[in-house]
Amino acid sequence: MQTIKEIDLAKRKLEAKFIPVLKKIFHNLAYDAKILYLAQGRIPAKALSLHYRPEFLTVIRNAQRAAIKEFGFDSRKEGEKKGYAFKTVKHKALIDYQIQTKEVDPALSDSKIDIINQEFAVAATYFAEEQSNIQADYITQTNEKEIINAEALAVILFFETQTKLEVNLIDAQNDLRKLDLERFFGVSSSISEAKRKKVEKKIAKLEKELEDLNKNKDKFIADEIEKKLLAKADSRSSLIAEQNVGLGQSWAKATEENLIADNIEGTELEQHWRAILDSHTRPDHSAADGQKKENGFYTVGGHRCTRPFDPNLPIDQVANCRCQEETKIIFPDIDGAN
Repeated sequence: MQTIKEIDLAKRKLEAKFIPVLKKIFHNLAYDAKILYLAQGRIPAKALSLHYRPEFLTVIRNAQRAAIKEFGFDSRKEGEKKGYAFKTVKHKALIDYQIQTKEVDPALSDSKIDIINQEFAVAATYFAEEQSNIQADYITQTNEKEIINAEALAVILFFETQTKLEVNLIDAQNDLRKLDLERFFGVSSSISEAKRKKVEKKIAKLEKELEDLNKNKDKFIADEIEKKLLAKADSRSSLIAEQNVGLGQSWAKATEENLIADNIEGTELEQHWRAILDSHTRPDHSAADGQKKENGFYTVGGHRCTRPFDPNLPIDQVANCRCQEETKIIFPDIDGAN
């Protein structure tokens, strides 16, 4: 049985496969937002977000499927050591086909072991279908908000930049008038022509910058929109990969264990919440470490849940979570197996 840290490392390796793909999608979305603003002077945020939903959905679904395949057979491997013929290698190879086609192996019998394999494949199909759509909807809604926010902030930045240049220009023009008045009235006869030319040069520079800014207003705003969207691309890609690999892993582990317990009489499960106790662990999860599952639930941060990454947990209890459900599964003697 893998330790909590071993599972965490395996999850991170799996997440690393999907992060670059997600980054690429975010970069494309940011570029399209820029081009749309240049073309129209505005961004149809909802339409653009919906346009990219299928791409995010594909990656999310693949991440969940990969996690199910990677982590959904550990208990059956343990069972095989006890003499139970789960055919783990065979069903691990079939899972991609079964999840995508919603078809199960026609050779399966009605034995308890085959029922476990069959029900896991069917449940995995519908889990990936439902949860990937939920996650894709959430990301699409978030993308729409991020685009709207990026456009608003870019417009504000343009006017702030414009105002700053205008104020600096007025200050420089006033400095020049002051120099001319002081020289005219003989207040400071030592003022050199070089100093005056320096101020004139500054005025010319500011006038040119202001002219260029106003001339290229749409490009300035479009570039800023792209920058602001890209600023969150890396962190959001990591979070999405982590969320969906974790979701698939926690579901697959819990589902496999429960199916075994439900179908093999005499099987016992002892389940505890386990956190990686370091400076990165949120207090609620540190406090939950070692908590025994009672009546099918844990209580974490005041919320009832069935496992880490439970979809019913709020996002602040799921994001960047590294917790695992530690299960001790006790198989009965082989005579109890069909």
